[in-house]
Amino acid sequence: MERKPSVNDLGRPAGRYFTFLITVVTGMVLWFFMFSPVLAEYQQAIIYYGRGMYEKAIQEIKPEVEAHPNDWEPGHRILGLCYVKTKKYPQAIAALSKAVQLKSPVFSTYMGLAIAYWESNQASRVAGVLTEGERLAKSNDERYELFHWRGSANYRQKQYAAAIKDLTEALRLRQGDVSDYSQLGLAHYYANHYDDAITTLTKALSMKAGDTSLQEALTRSYQKRGAAHLKDKHYARAVEDLSKAISYNSKDGSTYYNLGLSQLFLNQYDQAESSFTRAAELLSGNADPYQQLGYVYEKRKQYDKALDAYKKAYGLNKSPGLKASIARVNQISGEK
Repeated sequence: MERKPSVNDLGRPAGRYFTFLITVVTGMVLWFFMFSPVLAEYQQAIIYYGRGMYEKAIQEIKPEVEAHPNDWEPGHRILGLCYVKTKKYPQAIAALSKAVQLKSPVFSTYMGLAIAYWESNQASRVAGVLTEGERLAKSNDERYELFHWRGSANYRQKQYAAAIKDLTEALRLRQGDVSDYSQLGLAHYYANHYDDAITTLTKALSMKAGDTSLQEALTRSYQKRGAAHLKDKHYARAVEDLSKAISYNSKDGSTYYNLGLSQLFLNQYDQAESSFTRAAELLSGNADPYQQLGYVYEKRKQYDKALDAYKKAYGLNKSPGLKASIARVNQISGEK
């Protein structure tokens, strides 16, 4: 069975979303002081957070949050973001869900909750949370994170049309993350948008040269587009795409076979012979490459080679058509 290329092979930029949360929280602190019943000891929690001392921040603020389980949204928010930073995702989900329930007015709450869901393998909940908080994403940085993570979640859930829309918007805002290009390219691939897939995956590979997963995805895109050109009788285009696929992966017999067919329709018999010979080597036990080799040799009036190829094909697939081909070549050879 064909192995499908997956963005899971490509990795993710470590720690970037945590940096984003630090930036957001810095701008959030003034709001916290102005509109929350913050006492001196809770100001210390904010200071700890800003210094990256998240466990101490939790110790400072958790008792007061527990004393106000149904109000004080900023407390639940800060506690939840501290849990995200310390990778305590179940606790983060509980605290940030409460902040959302309390109508949190800042995007970082929804972003933090989305990250906690993602890291807890609950990607199905990420898109909904971010959509709920979308109205609060005002800055370009916030909107980029929104589209990047929602696009990633939609891709993971095989919602390719939605992923394409979000990741395209993410790349409009920022072009530095190879995972945006790779996921967008793969989404186009699975949506059968091979032109867009090839363009986007080529860009991704230029940013991450030699990446085997990207090469695999790009190979499959060229294979699929080449096969589509062959079906539509655009043989020269098929030759171009299938040759490109082989340049990335020279071990796929079906690509050589389709390339041989395209060359055959262009009357490029020497090239077709080479392609079918390679296909026969790679597609062990498959009669089709030998049958096509027999046809190539017959067209070139190399009847001994044609007969040998047809017999090899017949040994693998005793079809009436191959039996007739053997009889035909025997008759032609006998008449000479």
